[in-house]
Amino acid sequence: MISLHDEAVFQEKIEELHQLILKNLDRELKGRDEAAILFSGGIDSALLAHIMSQNFFKPRLYSMGFENSNDILWSREAAGLLGLSLEQRLINADDVKKAMGQIVNDVGMKNPKWMSVFIPFFLGFQDVEEEVVLVGQGADELFGGYRKYREAGRERASEMMVSDIEDIVEEEAVYYHKVAGHFNKKLLLPYLEPDILEFGRGLPFEYKISGDESKVIIREMGRWTGLPDDIASRPKKAMQYGTGTSKELRKILKKSGMSLKEYVSGI
Repeated sequence: MISLHDEAVFQEKIEELHQLILKNLDRELKGRDEAAILFSGGIDSALLAHIMSQNFFKPRLYSMGFENSNDILWSREAAGLLGLSLEQRLINADDVKKAMGQIVNDVGMKNPKWMSVFIPFFLGFQDVEEEVVLVGQGADELFGGYRKYREAGRERASEMMVSDIEDIVEEEAVYYHKVAGHFNKKLLLPYLEPDILEFGRGLPFEYKISGDESKVIIREMGRWTGLPDDIASRPKKAMQYGTGTSKELRKILKKSGMSLKEYVSGI
Protein backbone atom coordinates (compact mmCIF):
# COMPACT_ATOMS: atom_id res chain seq x y z
CA MET A 1 0.00 0.00 0.00
CA ILE A 2 1.03 3.63 -0.50
CA SER A 3 2.21 5.10 2.80
CA LEU A 4 0.75 8.32 4.16
CA HIS A 5 3.95 10.31 3.66
CA ASP A 6 3.94 9.32 -0.02
CA GLU A 7 0.34 10.42 -0.66
CA ALA A 8 1.31 13.95 -1.67
CA VAL A 9 3.88 12.63 -4.14
CA PHE A 10 1.35 10.15 -5.49
CA GLN A 11 -1.18 12.93 -6.02
CA GLU A 12 1.44 14.93 -7.92
CA LYS A 13 1.97 11.92 -10.19
CA ILE A 14 -1.77 11.60 -10.78
CA GLU A 15 -1.96 15.23 -11.84
CA GLU A 16 1.17 14.92 -13.98
CA LEU A 17 -0.28 11.97 -15.88
CA HIS A 18 -3.57 13.83 -16.31
CA GLN A 19 -1.75 16.79 -17.83
CA LEU A 20 0.21 14.56 -20.20
CA ILE A 21 -3.00 12.95 -21.45
CA LEU A 22 -4.64 16.35 -21.86
CA LYS A 23 -1.65 17.70 -23.79
CA ASN A 24 -1.64 14.79 -26.21
CA LEU A 25 -5.40 14.87 -26.72
CA ASP A 26 -5.29 18.61 -27.32
CA ARG A 27 -2.66 18.12 -30.02
CA GLU A 28 -4.60 15.35 -31.78
CA LEU A 29 -8.12 16.74 -31.39
CA LYS A 30 -7.43 20.41 -32.10
CA GLY A 31 -9.87 21.69 -34.70
CA ARG A 32 -12.12 18.64 -34.38
CA ASP A 33 -15.55 18.36 -32.82
CA GLU A 34 -16.08 14.61 -33.03
CA ALA A 35 -14.22 11.37 -32.38
CA ALA A 36 -15.02 7.77 -31.50
CA ILE A 37 -13.83 5.51 -28.70
CA LEU A 38 -13.88 1.72 -28.82
CA PHE A 39 -15.55 1.20 -25.49
CA SER A 40 -15.86 -1.77 -23.16
CA GLY A 41 -16.81 0.22 -20.07
CA GLY A 42 -13.47 -0.67 -18.48
CA ILE A 43 -11.32 1.90 -16.74
CA ASP A 44 -8.98 2.53 -19.69
CA SER A 45 -11.54 3.47 -22.34
CA ALA A 46 -13.91 5.03 -19.80
CA LEU A 47 -11.22 7.33 -18.44
CA LEU A 48 -10.44 8.59 -21.94
CA ALA A 49 -14.14 9.19 -22.59
CA HIS A 50 -14.50 11.00 -19.27
CA ILE A 51 -11.48 13.25 -19.82
CA MET A 52 -12.60 14.08 -23.36
CA SER A 53 -16.09 14.97 -22.15
CA GLN A 54 -14.72 17.24 -19.44
CA ASN A 55 -12.15 19.07 -21.56
CA PHE A 56 -13.01 18.82 -25.26
CA PHE A 57 -16.29 17.36 -26.51
CA LYS A 58 -18.40 14.29 -25.98
CA PRO A 59 -17.07 11.33 -27.98
CA ARG A 60 -19.32 8.68 -29.45
CA LEU A 61 -18.77 5.26 -27.93
CA TYR A 62 -18.80 1.96 -29.81
CA SER A 63 -18.97 -1.52 -28.31
CA MET A 64 -19.45 -4.97 -29.77
CA GLY A 65 -19.85 -8.53 -28.60
CA PHE A 66 -22.07 -11.57 -28.56
CA GLU A 67 -25.56 -11.08 -27.19
CA ASN A 68 -25.56 -10.82 -23.38
CA SER A 69 -21.76 -10.81 -23.27
CA ASN A 70 -20.07 -8.85 -20.49
CA ASP A 71 -18.99 -6.01 -22.79
CA ILE A 72 -22.45 -5.59 -24.31
CA LEU A 73 -24.18 -5.45 -20.93
CA TRP A 74 -21.59 -3.44 -19.00
CA SER A 75 -20.72 -0.94 -21.74
CA ARG A 76 -24.41 -0.01 -21.90
CA GLU A 77 -24.50 0.63 -18.16
CA ALA A 78 -21.16 2.46 -18.12
CA ALA A 79 -22.15 4.73 -21.03
CA GLY A 80 -25.28 5.62 -19.08
CA LEU A 81 -23.20 6.53 -16.04
CA LEU A 82 -21.05 8.77 -18.23
CA GLY A 83 -24.01 10.29 -20.06
CA LEU A 84 -22.57 9.42 -23.46
CA SER A 85 -24.00 8.06 -26.70
CA LEU A 86 -23.24 4.40 -27.35
CA GLU A 87 -23.54 2.37 -30.54
CA GLN A 88 -23.56 -1.40 -30.09
CA ARG A 89 -23.01 -4.20 -32.57
CA LEU A 90 -24.08 -7.77 -31.83
CA ILE A 91 -21.85 -10.32 -33.52
CA ASN A 92 -22.08 -14.03 -34.34
CA ALA A 93 -19.84 -16.97 -35.26
CA ASP A 94 -19.72 -15.99 -38.93
CA ASP A 95 -18.45 -12.53 -37.99
CA VAL A 96 -15.54 -14.10 -36.08
CA LYS A 97 -14.60 -16.36 -38.99
CA LYS A 98 -14.83 -13.55 -41.53
CA ALA A 99 -12.79 -11.22 -39.31
CA MET A 100 -9.97 -13.75 -39.07
CA GLY A 101 -9.81 -13.98 -42.84
CA GLN A 102 -9.67 -10.21 -43.23
CA ILE A 103 -7.11 -9.81 -40.46
CA VAL A 104 -4.79 -12.29 -42.16
CA ASN A 105 -5.39 -11.40 -45.82
CA ASP A 106 -6.19 -7.68 -45.73
CA VAL A 107 -4.30 -6.48 -42.66
CA GLY A 108 -1.45 -8.98 -42.88
CA MET A 109 -1.52 -9.93 -39.20
CA LYS A 110 -0.64 -13.63 -39.04
CA ASN A 111 0.62 -14.04 -35.48
CA PRO A 112 -1.60 -16.65 -33.76
CA LYS A 113 -0.64 -15.31 -30.33
CA TRP A 114 -2.40 -12.02 -31.08
CA MET A 115 -5.40 -13.31 -33.03
CA SER A 116 -7.83 -13.50 -30.09
CA VAL A 117 -7.15 -9.80 -29.37
CA PHE A 118 -7.31 -8.64 -32.97
CA ILE A 119 -10.67 -10.27 -33.72
CA PRO A 120 -12.67 -7.99 -31.36
CA PHE A 121 -10.41 -5.04 -32.20
CA PHE A 122 -11.15 -5.47 -35.93
CA LEU A 123 -14.87 -6.01 -35.41
CA GLY A 124 -15.03 -2.91 -33.21
CA PHE A 125 -14.27 -0.67 -36.20
CA GLN A 126 -17.03 -1.91 -38.48
CA ASP A 127 -19.73 0.60 -37.57
CA VAL A 128 -17.55 3.58 -36.66
CA GLU A 129 -18.50 6.71 -38.57
CA GLU A 130 -16.00 9.19 -37.12
CA GLU A 131 -12.58 9.67 -38.74
CA VAL A 132 -10.61 9.57 -35.47
CA VAL A 133 -10.81 6.55 -33.17
CA LEU A 134 -9.31 6.29 -29.68
CA VAL A 135 -8.55 3.01 -27.94
CA GLY A 136 -7.19 2.07 -24.52
CA GLN A 137 -4.53 -0.39 -25.70
CA GLY A 138 -1.27 -0.31 -23.74
CA ALA A 139 -2.61 0.72 -20.35
CA ASP A 140 -2.58 -2.83 -19.00
CA GLU A 141 1.02 -3.45 -19.99
CA LEU A 142 2.27 -0.04 -18.85
CA PHE A 143 0.37 0.25 -15.56
CA GLY A 144 0.10 -3.38 -14.47
CA GLY A 145 -3.45 -4.31 -15.42
CA TYR A 146 -3.15 -8.06 -15.90
CA ARG A 147 -3.67 -10.67 -13.19
CA LYS A 148 -0.43 -12.37 -14.25
CA TYR A 149 1.48 -9.35 -12.94
CA ARG A 150 -0.19 -9.48 -9.54
CA GLU A 151 0.52 -13.20 -9.27
CA ALA A 152 4.15 -13.01 -10.41
CA GLY A 153 5.62 -10.98 -7.56
CA ARG A 154 7.22 -7.56 -7.75
CA GLU A 155 10.53 -8.39 -9.46
CA ARG A 156 9.17 -10.80 -12.03
CA ALA A 157 6.11 -8.63 -12.72
CA SER A 158 8.35 -5.63 -13.39
CA GLU A 159 10.35 -7.66 -15.91
CA MET A 160 7.18 -8.91 -17.58
CA MET A 161 5.74 -5.41 -17.93
CA VAL A 162 8.95 -4.14 -19.55
CA SER A 163 8.92 -6.99 -22.05
CA ASP A 164 5.19 -6.73 -22.77
CA ILE A 165 5.25 -2.98 -23.38
CA GLU A 166 8.18 -3.38 -25.75
CA ASP A 167 6.25 -6.01 -27.70
CA ILE A 168 3.14 -3.89 -28.03
CA VAL A 169 5.03 -0.72 -28.99
CA GLU A 170 7.46 -2.29 -31.45
CA GLU A 171 5.27 -4.97 -33.03
CA GLU A 172 1.62 -5.22 -32.03
CA ALA A 173 0.76 -1.52 -32.39
CA VAL A 174 1.89 -1.60 -36.01
CA TYR A 175 -1.05 -3.87 -36.79
CA TYR A 176 -3.48 -1.84 -34.70
CA HIS A 177 -2.74 1.05 -37.04
CA LYS A 178 -3.11 -1.22 -40.06
CA VAL A 179 -6.56 -2.29 -38.88
CA ALA A 180 -7.56 1.36 -38.54
CA GLY A 181 -6.13 2.07 -41.98
CA HIS A 182 -8.19 -0.78 -43.43
CA PHE A 183 -11.29 1.15 -42.34
CA ASN A 184 -9.81 4.52 -43.39
CA LYS A 185 -9.62 5.72 -39.80
CA LYS A 186 -6.96 7.59 -37.84
CA LEU A 187 -6.08 5.64 -34.71
CA LEU A 188 -5.06 7.31 -31.46
CA LEU A 189 -3.34 5.26 -28.75
CA PRO A 190 -3.13 7.74 -25.86
CA TYR A 191 -1.50 5.30 -23.42
CA LEU A 192 1.28 4.55 -25.93
CA GLU A 193 2.34 8.13 -26.57
CA PRO A 194 6.12 8.53 -26.00
CA ASP A 195 5.80 10.84 -22.99
CA ILE A 196 3.18 8.58 -21.39
CA LEU A 197 5.48 5.58 -21.92
CA GLU A 198 8.38 7.44 -20.33
CA PHE A 199 6.17 8.46 -17.41
CA GLY A 200 4.83 4.94 -16.89
CA ARG A 201 8.21 3.28 -17.07
CA GLY A 202 9.50 5.57 -14.34
CA LEU A 203 6.64 5.01 -11.88
CA PRO A 204 7.22 3.12 -8.63
CA PHE A 205 5.76 -0.38 -8.70
CA GLU A 206 3.27 0.36 -5.91
CA TYR A 207 1.73 3.14 -8.04
CA LYS A 208 0.78 0.41 -10.51
CA ILE A 209 0.02 -2.64 -8.37
CA SER A 210 -0.85 -2.58 -4.69
CA GLY A 211 -2.16 -5.74 -3.11
CA ASP A 212 -5.07 -6.98 -5.21
CA GLU A 213 -5.56 -3.64 -6.98
CA SER A 214 -4.17 -3.17 -10.48
CA LYS A 215 -3.54 0.05 -12.41
CA VAL A 216 -3.64 1.97 -9.13
CA ILE A 217 -2.71 5.34 -10.60
CA ILE A 218 -5.23 5.03 -13.45
CA ARG A 219 -8.05 4.13 -11.06
CA GLU A 220 -7.14 6.92 -8.65
CA MET A 221 -6.95 9.46 -11.46
CA GLY A 222 -10.41 8.35 -12.48
CA ARG A 223 -11.74 8.95 -8.96
CA TRP A 224 -9.90 12.29 -8.77
CA THR A 225 -11.54 13.48 -12.00
CA GLY A 226 -14.99 12.36 -10.89
CA LEU A 227 -15.30 9.09 -12.81
CA PRO A 228 -18.06 7.01 -11.18
CA ASP A 229 -16.54 4.53 -8.74
CA ASP A 230 -18.51 1.65 -10.27
CA ILE A 231 -16.28 2.16 -13.32
CA ALA A 232 -13.05 3.14 -11.55
CA SER A 233 -13.14 0.07 -9.29
CA ARG A 234 -14.36 -2.51 -11.79
CA PRO A 235 -11.95 -5.45 -12.26
CA LYS A 236 -10.16 -5.98 -15.55
CA LYS A 237 -11.74 -8.24 -18.18
CA ALA A 238 -9.79 -8.52 -21.44
CA MET A 239 -11.82 -7.67 -24.55
CA GLN A 240 -11.46 -11.13 -26.10
CA TYR A 241 -13.24 -12.54 -23.03
CA GLY A 242 -15.61 -9.66 -22.40
CA THR A 243 -16.93 -9.74 -25.97
CA GLY A 244 -17.26 -13.53 -26.13
CA THR A 245 -14.98 -13.79 -29.19
CA SER A 246 -12.39 -15.95 -27.42
CA LYS A 247 -15.07 -18.49 -26.48
CA GLU A 248 -16.32 -18.60 -30.06
CA LEU A 249 -12.78 -18.96 -31.37
CA ARG A 250 -12.28 -22.04 -29.18
CA LYS A 251 -15.48 -23.53 -30.65
CA ILE A 252 -14.26 -22.89 -34.19
CA LEU A 253 -10.91 -24.54 -33.47
CA LYS A 254 -12.52 -27.53 -31.77
CA LYS A 255 -14.83 -28.08 -34.73
CA SER A 256 -11.94 -27.77 -37.19
CA GLY A 257 -9.68 -30.12 -35.22
CA MET A 258 -6.80 -27.69 -35.68
CA SER A 259 -4.64 -25.60 -33.40
CA LEU A 260 -4.88 -21.83 -33.74
CA LYS A 261 -1.49 -21.78 -35.49
CA GLU A 262 -2.68 -24.38 -38.00
CA TYR A 263 -5.98 -22.58 -38.56
CA VAL A 264 -4.32 -19.21 -39.16
CA SER A 265 -1.76 -20.79 -41.52
CA GLY A 266 -4.61 -22.25 -43.55
CA ILE A 267 -6.46 -18.98 -44.09
